[in-house]
Amino acid sequence: MAALAGLLFVALSIKIDVIRQVPRWRTRAFGNIFAFVGLLIESALVMMPQPSAWLALEIIVLNAFLLLFVPVRAVIDLWRQHDPIPLPRMLTGMALWSLGALGGFSLLIGAGGGMYLVAGAFLGLIWLGVLNAWSFITVDDV
Repeated sequence: MAALAGLLFVALSIKIDVIRQVPRWRTRAFGNIFAFVGLLIESALVMMPQPSAWLALEIIVLNAFLLLFVPVRAVIDLWRQHDPIPLPRMLTGMALWSLGALGGFSLLIGAGGGMYLVAGAFLGLIWLGVLNAWSFITVDDV
């Protein structure tokens, strides 16, 4: 996960002049970095030895925070700049953070998919982050 976050930083630094000029690119870059840091934290939580109830609560809180913070900040930022809101990517990310929180809840009650849901959300968010990183690399102008 840390390697992917590093690659994102490389992709951003290659095109920093273009990204800095366009509000939607700045917002997407912030959201992507925040998402990768969140995934890095989540992977650390999963690797730590602890009771499953604690892990479940940590996963729920982290996913709920990221579900609310990243999209709300993006909408406010884009609205202030009068820039269109990228609904497909934003809704996909929100659905995946929700799936992660649902997986934590499932783990807490001991029924349903549990960590399979968390893993599915994790992998989906990595895919979305890589898609965003690719869009940073391929952007040519404003």
